[in-house]
This record gives sequence, structure tokens and C-alpha cells, in this order.
Amino acid sequence: MLPSKWHQEMLGYNTELKGTGGIAMDAFYALMGCTNPLGNADRGCGRSVTYVHINVEAWQEGYVDEWAQVQAQYPKVAPKNLGNGGYSGTTAMYVPLAVQQKAYQAEGISLDFYRDYNMSWRTPGSYFTPPGDMNVSKLLPCADTALMSNAVMGNYFDLTGDAEGVVVDSEGLVVAKCFADHFWYAPACRADPGTCLTWFTGGTGWGIGETLIKATIYNMPVATAVASTFQAYANLPTDFNFMLYWWVPDPTFLRPVKCCLKITLLLGFHLAF
Repeated sequence: MLPSKWHQEMLGYNTELKGTGGIAMDAFYALMGCTNPLGNADRGCGRSVTYVHINVEAWQEGYVDEWAQVQAQYPKVAPKNLGNGGYSGTTAMYVPLAVQQKAYQAEGISLDFYRDYNMSWRTPGSYFTPPGDMNVSKLLPCADTALMSNAVMGNYFDLTGDAEGVVVDSEGLVVAKCFADHFWYAPACRADPGTCLTWFTGGTGWGIGETLIKATIYNMPVATAVASTFQAYANLPTDFNFMLYWWVPDPTFLRPVKCCLKITLLLGFHLAF
């Protein structure tokens, strides 16, 4: 992005960078003028004036319910989708190629289909880094992630009924039950976290809502972890075997092999309902 001074000179607007959010949903509330757009409980919405006018990247399809809610509740200040800015992105779960090859050689499983992760039939966590091997200093504590979002976890609880994976406070707000201060464990491996595979993401929990739901419904042994910084998100998967949240187009996790002309990709797959 060009410096704000260049924007002013080229486009004739006075511009100011207001900052970034942890997940795409935060942008909805910033654009509405909410005084605490990054808050999980009370975002301070209801103002008639906003000083945040443009968000250039939002994965709206991951927050369909929240988008509809703000449109209905705050029609005068609700954000508008102005269309495609030049490219479309795709998000998915990604698995290191070396992990896939190891699992295929050992058991003949490909790890590119959700049924390969069902703990009733397989122990896929044995091919991945378990949460106990993580350096938690490189992770955000649960309290600083979307696991504390009533919108995210309330939707999770409504769809799964997993009362052991959430906590309901005195005001009826639903948040995740945190384990070891930095993780959320799916039911499939909650009794024995050593059998969990670590699912790794960035921001304050990109893609975390759908991942929790799918892990529970598909009986996948998933432990979620959120990187403390983008640098940690980019670096840690080079040292550990994670299932990873990633998107294309983006070159962060492309793996060069021997020379610059050969690229080994992580294997990506969608877990669709």
C-alpha cells in the first residue's frame, strides 16, 4: 500500500490508517463507527457517525451470519460491499506434503479428505506436532483470540451442542473453554491432548469458527493454536508439522526445493458440509 501522503496527493483525499483487526469481522464494526470494534463482548456500536470508511480486504463469506446481523440491526451505518477489488482469494486447511507422504507410506491414507481424520478409525495426530510440543511464547493466549468471541463460540455451541467445549458467563455470553491457556481441544482428543494434531492460524483466529465446528462434527482430533505475531505465523510451520490455515493467492508457505525453479506446495483441501 502507498503511504497515506501519496494517497492524498494522487486522489485528493485526506487519508489516515486506523489500524488492523484480528479477524475480518472486526472490520464490519470499525466501518460502522463502533467505539470498540476489536472487542469480543461490547463493541460500542450505535453511533450515527463513523470515521472509518474503507476496508480493502474482508473474507465476508466466513461471517455470513454476522454480516446479516449488522445489516439488520444498524441499517443506516452498516457497511456495504462495493465489489471485487481485483482478485479473489480462497482459504482452506493445508497439510505439509511430507506429512501426507509419511501417512500414505505408513497406512495408505492420503490426509486430503475429512474422513481420513476421524478418530473412530484413524490416529492422524501421530503424524503432526502435538500441542504439548509447542513453544507457547510464540502463541496468543486464548483470552486474546476469537475464542473469546460470543459470535464465534455462540454459533459453535448452537451447531454442535458441545457444552464441554464452552463456558457461559453470568450474562449468557458464550466463550471457549481454554486448555493450557493457549489451546482449545476438540472432543475427539480432549481426554488425551497428546493425540491431538495442532491446527495453526494467525490474526486473532483466522478461520477458527468453521474449524472448531468441523473438527467436532467430523470427530477430528484438533487442537487450535493462534500465532502471537504474523512473523510467528510465517515461521513456526517451517519447524513443526501443523495443519495450517492458509489462503491463495499468497506465497508465504511455498517451499523452494534445491533450486528456484522447483516449488513444493503444501496440500490444501476444503472440509465442506
